Amino acid sequence: MVEIGFQNGVRVLPKINMSGHTGSWAEAYPQIVTCANMFWQPAGTVWEERLLSEPGTGQLNPRKPKNYEVTRSLKRHGTSLP
Repeated sequence: MVEIGFQNGVRVLPKINMSGHTGSWAEAYPQIVTCANMFWQPAGTVWEERLLSEPGTGQLNPRKPKNYEVTRSLKRHGTSLP
């Protein structure tokens, strides 16, 4: 998939699905989580028209090298990842 993407000018990024944990991760490692505690409210809308009723927990940012350091550390210490 990565090779086909490369041939067609598409950058392929893995989606690391740990959404249940990123809220707590954002507290410990804010530099590796993006959009933590942010409501999604499109520009030009009022609060009542927001698309989520609570803030998202954020997503791990695969462009941050610290992300891989943290996840490797979990693996080294025997913590299983989902």
